Amino acid sequence: MSLLRRIQKERNMAVIFISHNLGIIAGHADDVAVMYAGQIVEHCETHELLNNMRMPYTEVLKDSAPELSARPHSRLAAIPGLPPNLMDVPQGCRFHQRCRYVRHKCKTAMPTLTAADGNDGHLYACWYPLTDQGATA
Repeated sequence: MSLLRRIQKERNMAVIFISHNLGIIAGHADDVAVMYAGQIVEHCETHELLNNMRMPYTEVLKDSAPELSARPHSRLAAIPGLPPNLMDVPQGCRFHQRCRYVRHKCKTAMPTLTAADGNDGHLYACWYPLTDQGATA
């Protein structure tokens, strides 16, 4: 990672990381686009994402990361269920079958990217975005 960072600075170039590891992303990316089943479900600056995530999929990605304080060989938190079949995508939000906050609307209508609290720099696609207390009502 340090070699990539050095080359990036030397050549004044952009680098795209594709990873499920939000720890790597946090330390090396300025902006983040979280994707699920081929669609962007959250997009913003990295520090904004880590401090104010809105999409339940982003939350479970964070929760599934290994903790440095965990005992060796500890089980990682898994995201329940299976990703959707992209040849037969379910109706509604593509994450609804695995989401702990799912409601009826999630199963029937696809959410569009929406600005978080009027912040055009933070977009998310969720009918019931996360707040400090979990998903909104």
